[in-house]
Amino acid sequence: MDDRAEKAMVNDETEKEKKKNRELTRENGELKEKAARLSGEIEEMKGVEAEMKQSFEEMETDIKQLEEEKKGLETVSARAVELESEVEKIQEDLVNALRDGDERELELEELKRELMEKGESFERCEKEAGS
Repeated sequence: MDDRAEKAMVNDETEKEKKKNRELTRENGELKEKAARLSGEIEEMKGVEAEMKQSFEEMETDIKQLEEEKKGLETVSARAVELESEVEKIQEDLVNALRDGDERELELEELKRELMEKGESFERCEKEAGS
């Protein structure tokens, strides 16, 4: 092979190596960009994770508070049922007491009428005995 052909072949090989080097450099740059972008996304995801964790903790606190409030409401509800039962009993007692009062009032009126009759009868007897 002559010098020219050898030089051309070396130049060819050099160009191929340069081209390959440029391609590897470009790929390296792309990979660095991708790595930087992914690192940014990871950091962003860490921030999102921290926000979600905080939000989750707040939700757990809210749930505990709601459960406590629910227990309180259940206690109040149970007491309300008890009070309703007591009110019904008191109303029944009141109705019975009013009925008894009405009956006693009628008895009293009857006794007053009988007393007046006996008083009148007594007065007549007195008048008859006095005359």
